[in-house]
Amino acid sequence: LATEKMIAIINARLDGVERQVDHDANLNMERKKYKFYLDNLGQNHITTINAGISYAQALSDLCYTIVAERNVAKLHGISQRAHGENHNCTVEVLTCLKRFRERRVYIKSRPNETFQALRYYEESDDDDDDDDQ
Repeated sequence: LATEKMIAIINARLDGVERQVDHDANLNMERKKYKFYLDNLGQNHITTINAGISYAQALSDLCYTIVAERNVAKLHGISQRAHGENHNCTVEVLTCLKRFRERRVYIKSRPNETFQALRYYEESDDDDDDDDQ
């Protein structure tokens, strides 16, 4: 399936056709694929880890980059423990993790450019509310 998708992308680029992507359908497909490999091969298997990376990319495509980053961070830990720091799978997961941590954003008025976000703030249960005092 991945090979067919890549061929379609290349053909569309060669034809000069704008590629139309159904990101919701892609996310659903990647989620199912990851769950299948997780259930059948286990979390340490290279195929499962690669499916997890694809799932994270699908999340990122729908602007769920923080969730994608968290998932890839977990995959990195799993790959390190199962395969070692220098294994190509671990290196690939780390590369993906670094890319998500760059937090690239775009401005609608300049759609062909991306910028690194200065900072994301996430509230946690541990944060003190100044209004409560």
